[in-house]
Amino acid sequence: MSTKTKLACSFCGQSQDKVAQLVAGPGVYICGGCVELASQVIAEAKRQEDAEKG
Repeated sequence: MSTKTKLACSFCGQSQDKVAQLVAGPGVYICGGCVELASQVIAEAKRQEDAEKG
């Protein structure tokens, strides 16, 4: 009998069968949705930083 371990996003907790992609790192996983959200957060922080510089 084979048992497969279900992987899940380390950030939002969604399981691998609920997301389109799950990227593996050293002991962690991140889904495409969390990658997109992180990208938006970083882009907004960059815009704010650039606006503060003038």
